[in-house]
Amino acid sequence: MQSIITPTDFSQASLNAVNYAADMALALNVRLVVLHATGTPGNSGDIYTAPAHDEIDEKLNSLKNDLMKRTNKKIPVHIKKTIGFTESEIISACRHQKPLAVIMATRGASFMEHFFKGSITVYLSKNLKYPVIVVPRGLEHKPIRKILLATDLENISGLPIERIKNIVKVFNAQLDVVHVSNGEDKPEITLHRMNELTGYLSGCNAHGHFIYNKNVYEGIIDFAKENNADIILTFPKKHSFFYKSKSKQLIFKAPFAVMTFQ
Repeated sequence: MQSIITPTDFSQASLNAVNYAADMALALNVRLVVLHATGTPGNSGDIYTAPAHDEIDEKLNSLKNDLMKRTNKKIPVHIKKTIGFTESEIISACRHQKPLAVIMATRGASFMEHFFKGSITVYLSKNLKYPVIVVPRGLEHKPIRKILLATDLENISGLPIERIKNIVKVFNAQLDVVHVSNGEDKPEITLHRMNELTGYLSGCNAHGHFIYNKNVYEGIIDFAKENNADIILTFPKKHSFFYKSKSKQLIFKAPFAVMTFQ
């Protein structure tokens, strides 16, 4: 049985992401694994005391009960508490679970906040080989019927075509392939590349779109809103506009769930 992994630090944002993950797991009939990393090994100042561990156990048990009610006990719900860096524990869990996706919030709380705001979310989105879905604060899950794939049409041969097809198949969704141009592109070249890319994606209901906007982020978000996209798919490490500030802008500012993978 496939699984979805979701980390939590019990902040409102992360609990919202956990609920989103539970609803998606139920919709896809997959196992839900909730991960909580309690501290940093080798540094006693970051390790919780015994009473604190008891409190965490209570919170995790309560969360599991809430999730079982939310999913009507129709899917397995597993809770995993570990000691270590959150990103390392997620990578370790992925190694064993081979999940369909990792679903996480854009922000956390306390000592983990800087991870969720910066290094953890961006690091995993750029390096984890499994899909990472970043959920903005307050977003509720809805069936994924339309996926927006944002691309700059560069290095098309390097795109993970089969993995894109698999994601579209899993959700039984329509795929909108969107290129935002600032007017400096050569139309004949971009048209050829779009046709090439949609050709590679044949069989998964892919539609190519060209958008003109000097601001890439605004162009993507405007298209997503106007066309009722349910999730934005992008590749922040090797492809597209999403170098540094652009990838972070999508991950942390977009009012949509954002999926990334390599």
